[in-house]
Amino acid sequence: LWAETRTVTMNGDTVRGVVFSPDEQRVAVVMEGRVQHRNVETWQLLDDFIVSTKAVYGVAFSPDGKWLMVGAADRKIRVWALAGG
Repeated sequence: LWAETRTVTMNGDTVRGVVFSPDEQRVAVVMEGRVQHRNVETWQLLDDFIVSTKAVYGVAFSPDGKWLMVGAADRKIRVWALAGG
């Protein structure tokens, strides 16, 4: 039924989650203490956000795809304006 079309190995931390942007052109990859913002087609790194020394628990794009909101175990919510957003 489902066919795997691509596998990407991330260097370093364990991948904890992946979220597509509203336009499906970009993705946010959640890892321990950081979130990487990447182009889906080329996998080019657009932004690399160091969030916390603690775990990242949630990430979401704004409906227009211009902002990324991240929640972490340090009890902080962070918001970033995105490159290519």
